Amino acid sequence: MALLCMAMILVSCSGEDGEQGLQGEQGNSIKGDPGPPGEDGISCWDLNGNGAGDTEEDVNNDGNFDALDCQGKDGINGEDGNANVRRFNISLEGYSGSTFNIPFPNEVTAEDIENSVFFFYILKDGGRYLVPGMGPGGNFYVRAYYSNSIFLQFQQVPEFNAYVMPEGFLGDELIVIVAETNLVGKNNQESLMSELKAAGVDTSDYHAVAEYFGLE
Repeated sequence: MALLCMAMILVSCSGEDGEQGLQGEQGNSIKGDPGPPGEDGISCWDLNGNGAGDTEEDVNNDGNFDALDCQGKDGINGEDGNANVRRFNISLEGYSGSTFNIPFPNEVTAEDIENSVFFFYILKDGGRYLVPGMGPGGNFYVRAYYSNSIFLQFQQVPEFNAYVMPEGFLGDELIVIVAETNLVGKNNQESLMSELKAAGVDTSDYHAVAEYFGLE
């Protein structure tokens, strides 16, 4: 009888679980106090960082202290590609033979000869013929060399034998264009010739060359 009562007690103590209760309300979040404000940045014009406009900080002298005072000064201009171009007309009166040795004008210095590119044209009856190239009439070829003076050499076409030039036959004048550049030697000439080619200038056309260099 006692065991039966004990069993009844154990069975009566193992009842079903109750239902889950309702979810509670969310609590209020607590915000912290605002932090202290950050320090002001330094303006680009404020050279000494004191926050005030000082006389020496008005770089452009416009009476204001602003970003315009932060711009650097213009740099030094570079040198022009052609610093100086000159033209000389040398009379051919009195010259004859298979070669002409023509002195440079006094204005052309040894430094000019070293640092310049030379263009030669024969002027005859209003026409201008590039040297080196075919001479007036088309039956002789003219070559040009220069060092301390200008050396013209004439060759008969098509044999290219020496051609003896009668006095007054070649032309009236030798036109010499002296174009100074910033380079020296072979690179000097190659650079300028490339520049002319890129600009569409035909060096056999005297007027095109003269116009390009501002001589006309």
